[in-house]
Amino acid sequence: MQIGLGLAFIVALYTVALRRREQLPVIAHLLVGLGSLALLVLGLYVFHLHGMASRSLLLAAYITFCSLIWIVTGIAAYMRMYQWCGWIGLSLVYGWMIQQYAEVSTLGAAQIAWLPVSFLLIWLGWLLQRRIKQIGSVLLITGGFLWFAPEIHTYWFMESPTGMLQLLLLGKISIAGIVLYRFRNQWIEWVV
Repeated sequence: MQIGLGLAFIVALYTVALRRREQLPVIAHLLVGLGSLALLVLGLYVFHLHGMASRSLLLAAYITFCSLIWIVTGIAAYMRMYQWCGWIGLSLVYGWMIQQYAEVSTLGAAQIAWLPVSFLLIWLGWLLQRRIKQIGSVLLITGGFLWFAPEIHTYWFMESPTGMLQLLLLGKISIAGIVLYRFRNQWIEWVV
């Protein structure tokens, strides 16, 4: 009964938001945010209620499901913020998975695990930017954030010398600045 009521509440929030996004965009964003948060909290509550909160792989699968719902909802409602939250949720699950199952234990291994994903999202964003601007820009921004994910992953999960980490982060920020400056005409056009 509680699960059914919770799902009906979430569907009602998403439905009202999608129907009212043109007339009341702020309210629509708020309703989608409430629906997304309710989806995540309801699922975590059900896991806790049934004693499955300790099954981390099941929780990761549920967070992946929620993230995919957020991406689809963000695309359907033309709300980039929710698409981005979905991609960040998928990235968090990916980071947890590579730490648990790939046993990433060095800074170099973290770079190898994260940078191809970053480059793939940037490349897809670049390709989609002309045709589907909404999705392309979200992928570009997500790929840009994941460019720094190896350092965050190393800082969070591993004990690494902070001096080396800071130098690498400074180098990546410099490279990102040079690339942004070099392609400023393209990305300024997308932002405006």
